[in-house]
Amino acid sequence: MDERLLAQTALAKIGEALAELSPLDQAIVELTVVAGMSGSMIGTDLGLTRTAVTTRLSRARARLKDVLGPELLAELGIVGRRGPGGGR
Repeated sequence: MDERLLAQTALAKIGEALAELSPLDQAIVELTVVAGMSGSMIGTDLGLTRTAVTTRLSRARARLKDVLGPELLAELGIVGRRGPGGGR
């Protein structure tokens, strides 16, 4: 497969995975990854606490990781790169 086809396939998978999230979780992921906003800023914009944003983002990332795999998410900056077992 050429690179363009691989990119199109990856984008389609990402779109499908994001569509499985609730609209609120989609917004949180978008504001975090695309806009680079902090949890506090997102909470203020969406009427949530920073803790609620952090929890929802963590759960959304886990769902995306299950669907897309950790390597693709790390390349996109949605989750950090970690070795086997996760560790912090």
